[in-house]
Amino acid sequence: AYAARASAFHLLGKTKEAISDAEKSIQLDPKNPKAYFVLGNIYSETDRLNEAMIQYNTSIALKDDEPDFYFKRAITRGKMQKFKECIADLDLCLRLNPGYYEAWYWKGVAKVNLNQNPCEDFRIASRHNYQPAITAAQQYCR
Repeated sequence: AYAARASAFHLLGKTKEAISDAEKSIQLDPKNPKAYFVLGNIYSETDRLNEAMIQYNTSIALKDDEPDFYFKRAITRGKMQKFKECIADLDLCLRLNPGYYEAWYWKGVAKVNLNQNPCEDFRIASRHNYQPAITAAQQYCR
């Protein structure tokens, strides 16, 4: 319940309350991957990227079949300019959920940053009407 409320507080922008509830959840159940995930999201969004990575790594260690965990860790790695690691996490995410079209888009973005061809990734996301991918495909894949 604390992890769920932490997530709700996070969505409402109540960072202090979200952190408190996530930490309480971890204290009560140190094997709750959702609590670590919520903390990772808060830390990533507040540019506490190393702390976010610790939380995401823990959530993945506890539950390694959740595509959202890999996706958010990938985004954090992208913020850290670790684009190869970002792509590796997006590949894991997409292995678990090939229909995660936002992940296809961000994989293309990481490839742009590595001077690799992003077009197939953008096209996959575009075929499913993911608007940022449509725009990116028009820009990079003429």
